[in-house]
This record gives sequence, structure tokens and C-alpha cells, in this order.
Amino acid sequence: MGTTIEDVAEKADVSITTVSAVINDSRYVSPELTERVEQAIEELNYQPDQLGRGLRKGQSNTIGLLVSDITNPFFPKVARGVEDCVRENHYNLILCNTDEDPVEEKHYISLLRTQRVDGIIVAPTSKGARNLEPLTEESIPIVLIDRSVDGLDLPEITSDNYSGAYRAVEYLIEKGHRKIGFVSGIEGVQSTDKRLSGYKDALSDNSVEFRKDYVVMGNSKINDSYEGAKKLLRSSNGVTAIFASNNMMLIGALQYLKESSISYPEEISVICFDDTEWGNAVTPGITSVSQKPYEIGYEAGKVIFQLISGSAGEVAKDRLVLPTKLVERESVKNLNN
Repeated sequence: MGTTIEDVAEKADVSITTVSAVINDSRYVSPELTERVEQAIEELNYQPDQLGRGLRKGQSNTIGLLVSDITNPFFPKVARGVEDCVRENHYNLILCNTDEDPVEEKHYISLLRTQRVDGIIVAPTSKGARNLEPLTEESIPIVLIDRSVDGLDLPEITSDNYSGAYRAVEYLIEKGHRKIGFVSGIEGVQSTDKRLSGYKDALSDNSVEFRKDYVVMGNSKINDSYEGAKKLLRSSNGVTAIFASNNMMLIGALQYLKESSISYPEEISVICFDDTEWGNAVTPGITSVSQKPYEIGYEAGKVIFQLISGSAGEVAKDRLVLPTKLVERESVKNLNN
């Protein structure tokens, strides 16, 4: 049998009521007695019933986090940002991976509701808008990350996807490229749509023709982007550069280049939205659009706690868009030379 509250009270030489008051912060206890209780808890390694404590206060002291694909290196960094913020606020975190499946998303939302979480941070699936409606009806605090949901007025923390993609394409054009292939993400996802718009507008603003056959669907999957790169490079369209709209799709494109013995940047230039540690470790290094996934997660945590405490006001309804930055390496050939 584990340590009980009675054991703590005996060790600290105080009443059980005093121990309960210290644990639950329910009434004033002198600093001396508080210190004795806390020392006894530490020495005995006593673990209070956090869920029971929270529910007595109307809270579970738990936040839910739903990400759309945990294998995408972007989302573990987001999760770390959320985790750090949650830990600093003495809360617990439940992490769920929907795998871009609205059915899984619905299942996990139902699970989090049964766990009576105090708030949910979510990167919603492209078709899962209805899954969030029960949460809004129950006034459960929600913060969206990376994506928005049409018809729901919820706070969002995202990257500047449009400007990042625009700058990447503009950079390729500055290097003399006019035939730029784009490996696009999941259709209907806000980040995908913004990056595609940035791609198109950068071409238009620089008097470069947009061609539908230069856009292939990578669906944020390695296999699909492999096939997309194959489609771009096996056709006779003369593509000189590939812009992968996230790092999963970059991996697929690079796999095709390797298996086909196509070298970059000598035969094809490569650029990516998302910067990773290995982007600088490979040779040649990958020119990338760097975003701030950790900050996205941490800021989402800050907003969820503002909503829980009721101190957010109108600020929490804002859309916070974090800036991106082009990181130049060696994967783009200068055709002007």
C-alpha cells in the first residue's frame, strides 16, 4: 500500500486537515507548518490524487493537445512548447495524434471530454470542423495551432505561411529560376492553402507564368511526395527547382532524387518550407523557410491558460501569426551565372 495522507500528517506532526489545506491551498496555513508538510510529502514521496483535487475545484488540472501527425518533425517541437508552458503552470498534458483522420480526431476529443480536461489545443484535421462544435457548445477553452477552422471564432497561433512561401519562390526567381515545381500539402488545410497562395502570387508578381502541371500533391506524406517529385521530373516540363511545402515532403522528394541519381543543386534545385536540424547536417545543406514551432506551442499554452483563468478578454480571440525566415544554404543553383 502506498503512502497515505495520514502518513504525511504523522510525519509532519500536524492534523490531516492541515495536510489537506496545504495540498489543496484551501485555507491559510502558517509558513512553518507548510514547510513541515511539504518536507514530509517529499521525504515520503507522497502523490496526492491530482484528478480528485482538481474535480473538487471544478478543474482537472489537465490540458489536451491534439496534433495531426506526430511523425512530422514540426509537431514534436510544438508539443514541447506546449509541455513546457503546461509544466510551468503545474498542469498535466495529454497528447493525442489524429493522423489527419477526422474519425480519430472525434474519438480523441470524446476521450478528452470524459477526462474533463480544462482546455484543448488542437491542430485540426481538414475535414474535422464539426468535431470541435461540442467543445464550443460546452464552453471548453480551445486554441488552434498551425491551422484555422472556418465558421469558428477561436484563437489561433500560426506561422506566416503566405509570406514564407512567397519569399522562398521570390528567392528562386532571383536565382534565375522560372520553372518552379511545387509539392503541395493536404488540400483544405489552412497552412497548405496559404503556402500555395504565396507560391502563386510570387510567380505573378514577378511576371512568371503559373502552370498547373508544376503543382503536385504531396499530402504531407513521404510516399506521396516521392511520387510527386517523380511526376515533376519525369515529365518534359523542364522544371529547374522543387519547392517542398514541408519537411516530410522534402524527404520524399530527396528519396526520389537519390534513387534516380539526380544530384542537387547541379541538376535540380531544392528548397523547403520548414527548417530542421538535419537540413544543415546534410551536404549540400537545404535552403529552407524557418518557422517557430516551439514558440507556437508555448504561445498556445499561454493563451489556453488565459482562457481558463478568464483573463484573456478579447486578446485571446486574436490570430497570432509568427514570422518566418529564409535560411540560405547550398541547395539552390544560381542560373544567372
